[in-house]
Amino acid sequence: MINQNKVKLPLFDTAKKLEQSARKEQLAFIKTLTASEAAEILTYLENETQFEVLMALDLFFAKQILAHYALDDSLDLLTHLSPTKEEKLFTRIDENAARDIRRFLLFNKKTAGRLITNHVLTFSKEEKVLEVICAIRQTDKKFDTLSYLYVLAENGDLIGVLSIQELLVAEDSEALSEIMLTNMVTITPEADRAEVVLKLKDYNLSALPVVDGQSFLGIITFDDVMDMMEEEQSEDVQRMGGASPLDKPYLKTSVWLIYRKRIFWLLLLFVAEAYTGTVLAHYEETLTQVIALTFFIPLLIGTGGNTGTQVTTTLIRAIALGEVRLRDALKVLKKEVTVGFLLGISLALFALGRSVILGVGINIAAVVAIAAFCIVIWSSIIAALLPLILKKLSLDPAVVSGPFITTFVDGTGLIIYFTVAKLLLDIA
Repeated sequence: MINQNKVKLPLFDTAKKLEQSARKEQLAFIKTLTASEAAEILTYLENETQFEVLMALDLFFAKQILAHYALDDSLDLLTHLSPTKEEKLFTRIDENAARDIRRFLLFNKKTAGRLITNHVLTFSKEEKVLEVICAIRQTDKKFDTLSYLYVLAENGDLIGVLSIQELLVAEDSEALSEIMLTNMVTITPEADRAEVVLKLKDYNLSALPVVDGQSFLGIITFDDVMDMMEEEQSEDVQRMGGASPLDKPYLKTSVWLIYRKRIFWLLLLFVAEAYTGTVLAHYEETLTQVIALTFFIPLLIGTGGNTGTQVTTTLIRAIALGEVRLRDALKVLKKEVTVGFLLGISLALFALGRSVILGVGINIAAVVAIAAFCIVIWSSIIAALLPLILKKLSLDPAVVSGPFITTFVDGTGLIIYFTVAKLLLDIA
């Protein structure tokens, strides 16, 4: 049973206990809170739990709670619900708030517009320092951050910003126009989320104002960006393993849903791997003439797959951090081909030594060494270009990682291997 002592525990701990409780206990606890307190607690819960609780509460109280949701919390919740559940929840949101939320839901999930919060301190340039401090003390609103306050013109344009620290050390009689910073770092709602991360990092900010032209829309806070990055990292890790990302925590995801998330990619990989079998069948006669070539197939295709995985892992991370952009394609290709050349020489020498130790003859040893060199170069080129091509097509580069690169290089690597063998060994 949840402690009825309300929220004496830190919010996260209270929410964690609430998440693990039965629905009846969750509702009983939420009903002991004010709408403001309930909103704070609920935003820490899983999205499905929030939805179920809000729909189970009486309409009036649910509307009060949702009125205290910051814009970014509402957007996050609705984004993770099915269209049917989304519309059901809108029936419990104030009409004016719903209009704003629908406006921001039109922005792409990967843009700054989906991270905006409107729980922020705003004032006019004429207000005095002492007036502002008194207004902050007297407000009963909850703000996502108290690091900065924003100065707006009468038409809602952002004209200045200053930190709370600057406010506190200023003279009481000074107007905000005298101490505010007018050369501001801002971002548009259409900007990619990676750009948000870079600006917060590069300018060492805890919040970033979002503007449409000059019109102030709200801010994006550092903690919301951290939540977004954690979610994206989880999705990338799952995609790199060849599976669609889960929308819920693992233990709350049904066996059937996990099956559906995995089966498509496994079938796709299965069909792709069949290509490797086709290549082997095509070169069956070559293998029967020189059986020793068979011994090195696992070594060579494994080397190609591992090389490609290394390249894509490094490159996808660089793309996510904004270190590599589409215009850098030639630089990336040049760098990876150079690295591939060095790796190819090293691995070719090891392959040569391994072949000699096995006693397969110098001709086959040369085939294995040259094939290893060519496969590493080829794998480096493919693994360098595919993430950038997918980025150009507005697709997630993570989908080409791991199993996909390995599968592709397996088949093409065998073609390279047998082509080198036919040329050097003069096999028909």
